[in-house]
Order: sequence, then C-alpha cells, then structure tokens
Amino acid sequence: MNLYSTFYCSRAAAKELVRQGEGGVILNVSSGTALRSTPNSFGYAAAKAGVISLTKSVAGMLVGENIASTASSPVLWPNSRRGRTRRPSA
Repeated sequence: MNLYSTFYCSRAAAKELVRQGEGGVILNVSSGTALRSTPNSFGYAAAKAGVISLTKSVAGMLVGENIASTASSPVLWPNSRRGRTRRPSA
C-alpha cells in the first residue's frame, strides 16, 4: 500500500499543479529504513526505497512545469539511557 498510495497521490497532485500552471512542490514521506534496513523489515524497506525512486522520477518528469518533487526520510535514533529508539528532538 505504501508505494501504490504514493503513486496515485503524486499523480493526482501533479495533474492539479500542472492544471493550475503556477508550479509547486510534491512532498512524499519515505523512511531511513529505505537505505538501511533492519531485521524483519525488508518489505517495508523495499516499499520506502520505491517511494524515493518514484519521487526522483516524478521530479524529472515535472522539471519543465516548475514543479519540484521531494521526499522526507525520518529516522529513529538509539536512546542509550532508555535502551530504546526515539525520534530526535528538533
């Protein structure tokens, strides 16, 4: 579902942004797991790597329309005090 939903949403956003003719940005959400898989996450990692590849392809297709496509890849960092992972603070 991760990759399918990203594809269909990116396609819908691109059509609308092109129709409006003012440019814009399509932002997709991937994961740090796409580049560094963890045990038992190979399916999730593959889907998120696909999101990155799809985002790059969309960006290349829409460059002439003044539309950017980018992906955010949040990661979890180890927390040595608690022995678990947490999101880094801003």
